[in-house]
Amino acid sequence: MSRSGMLRRDQRLLVALLLTAFVIRIAAYAWFGGLVHPDEIFQYLEPAHRIVFGNGLVPWEYQLGIRSWLFPGFLAGILEAARLIGDGPAVQNAAVAVVLSLLSLVPVACGFVWGRRAAGLTGGLLAGGLNAVWSDCVLFAAHPLLDGVAGVCLVGAVFLADRAAGRREFMIAGLVLGLTAVLRIQLLPTVALTAVLSCGRNIRGRWLPLTGGAVVVLLGQGLLDLVTLGTPFQSIWYYVWINQVSGVSTAFGASPWYEYLVDFRWQWSVALPPLVLCLAAGAWRQARLLAVAVSVILVFSCVPHKEYRFIFPAIPLLMTVAGTGAAVIVQRLRGWLRLPVPEGGLAVAGLAAFAGLSLVASLHGALRWSWIEGTGMVTAMHRVSADPNARALAVLPAGYWALSGGYSHLRPGIRLVRFSPPEGAGPVAGVDYLIAEETEALDRLGLSRQGCWPNARPGRRTDLPVVCLWQNAAGAGDVVLPELETVMPDKIARLIARAGGAGEP
Repeated sequence: MSRSGMLRRDQRLLVALLLTAFVIRIAAYAWFGGLVHPDEIFQYLEPAHRIVFGNGLVPWEYQLGIRSWLFPGFLAGILEAARLIGDGPAVQNAAVAVVLSLLSLVPVACGFVWGRRAAGLTGGLLAGGLNAVWSDCVLFAAHPLLDGVAGVCLVGAVFLADRAAGRREFMIAGLVLGLTAVLRIQLLPTVALTAVLSCGRNIRGRWLPLTGGAVVVLLGQGLLDLVTLGTPFQSIWYYVWINQVSGVSTAFGASPWYEYLVDFRWQWSVALPPLVLCLAAGAWRQARLLAVAVSVILVFSCVPHKEYRFIFPAIPLLMTVAGTGAAVIVQRLRGWLRLPVPEGGLAVAGLAAFAGLSLVASLHGALRWSWIEGTGMVTAMHRVSADPNARALAVLPAGYWALSGGYSHLRPGIRLVRFSPPEGAGPVAGVDYLIAEETEALDRLGLSRQGCWPNARPGRRTDLPVVCLWQNAAGAGDVVLPELETVMPDKIARLIARAGGAGEP
């Protein structure tokens, strides 16, 4: 086959891979569509909703001013564009999911190119294919979390720096590296490692343009903070002060340094041994990618408060290394056993096997609970939004507001209100609907149960494992209850005061 023919074939295969990945992501969102973590609502989507629609709950992070408006501003642009189609939360959130799913295809394309270069067409199909079908990559793709977006930026930055040949290319790579650090400041050591691996000792031709691009993004973030928060770079330095000096992040829990190794065991389940084997086989050919991925895990292992989503930026790089290693194994087996099967056929079979492993990990690993997280809450809130007469909704207990979808999952015209059930039986006023755990107390108040849905991992005290929706047949009436407001947790306020802060920058 001629060189041009091979190029056209590779392009067709890559397009097919990208389309497959996009369909899988949209199908997963349409089927589940829950909330992977409350941060996706109250740190990012709810602020974007406030920009576009003027209402939304304000968590303590925004009360203090430690969050950048960069990502919420990006989401606000998507929500504003979605208004051309409709104002309902289903349309707006679906638009966000589509755009983020398209962005999540970057690791698929980069993995294909990296794998193709390291291990031929089989490497391209398996490295890109693993990024397309692996459960972690699919789960985080459509959700507005910085971990997922920063992961896309990191992969794109490493790819651009890896292929850069001139000053302009290194400047573009620097822009994306700077964006990665601005989005997730904890990734700064990884960004520095990427720069060292890409630039070496070439100061004039590589370091200067790459650093210049990163500085442009950093200055842009400083200007954005000045306009939105009142102080340059506030979302960086004050964020670090609150979480590290005040110890706020540790207040949400601390884990040992090896926690992420345990997480891999529970998240990937039976898929872990074959993945480790493939990582070992691909380590030499993709040493740079493996080093960057390991640096992400090491950095977050040094932070006391650990969540699996924090290390997601490493996952696409690990999948690329594993896909390359799988290609090496397939090629050697084909040669040793002298199999009369085309190499492309073995690559497709290998990809199908990984898709099966991903499905098994999703069904039997700890990841299986992430698929249903928040699905009951979203279903209940969309049921309320579908009622044209609904005006007031309460979530019980009131402290569970952080597990809700906020105003970003309600149609305009519905208020989230603070409601306390009266003692004993009697009429209820001021609310049209209530969302709470299943309880006989609400039945005694004469509320009509509309349905109950699984919502989170059973047995966790911090979540609502089952969500139920109650309707007040009498409606809200003329009673206007106070609007639900968020309150800074006492333990957070005490930690900030103890560290010498007054709660404001």
